Amino acid sequence: MKTNILLIGLIIVIVAFSGCVEPPFSCPTDAKVCPDDSTVGRDSTNNCEFHPCPEISSDYYSNLTIDILIPKEQYEVGESFSGEYAMVYDGTPFKGIVVYRESREGFEEHSFYFTRGLVKNIDFENGKTNFLKVALTAFNNNESFYEEGTYIYTMSVYDCPTVELESGKPCGEVTKDDILSITPLKSKSKSVVVSGGQSPSECKIDDDCPQLCEGCDDGKQICMFPAELCSDCFMDSMCIKGYKCIDYICVPE
Repeated sequence: MKTNILLIGLIIVIVAFSGCVEPPFSCPTDAKVCPDDSTVGRDSTNNCEFHPCPEISSDYYSNLTIDILIPKEQYEVGESFSGEYAMVYDGTPFKGIVVYRESREGFEEHSFYFTRGLVKNIDFENGKTNFLKVALTAFNNNESFYEEGTYIYTMSVYDCPTVELESGKPCGEVTKDDILSITPLKSKSKSVVVSGGQSPSECKIDDDCPQLCEGCDDGKQICMFPAELCSDCFMDSMCIKGYKCIDYICVPE
């Protein structure tokens, strides 16, 4: 009799405890994108925090080469100018920002461009991987200089993990001011000295350019600054449909 009572009691205890067993814990199925563009899920054993991203090797510091290629360091006003930004990388992929700055000594910075993307086997010579590249242009986006002075070109590369840590913002939301307050991963600057005074002026306002333009959006040329030259355009949107802007002229596509 006592044995039966003990068995019944044991069964009751087992049933009671088995009813308290919780099913396996389930976390949300979203994923986190890591700096190397891989993804990690959540850890059910760690309060559903994301699993850590793979460690990024420091080889992206040593495997990154950037340069600004300019044929010479001295030019005359009106002399043709050309140049190119160069970047080569072959290391652990990482998300980054590439910044291009163009300025003239003694003046406030004029041009600031930046692009974001995955830095992975980048070579600007390869058309398939030059999506982070911005064409090098003379100060004020012209193909020659119209005033003497010293012009400075700078190219900088930032890695998103550092940007996010120092700015407190996602890499895709940082502003120009955020970027300039952070030390870049690598940076390169080149200066060009231009002499010869100032080039002659064709115009001061658009009305000084009477020549009609068949492919121009407004039907006539504009005064392009700071060159003060009469031109059709300096971007494709200034030409009508079926035309594009080449060398400041609207030409049929």
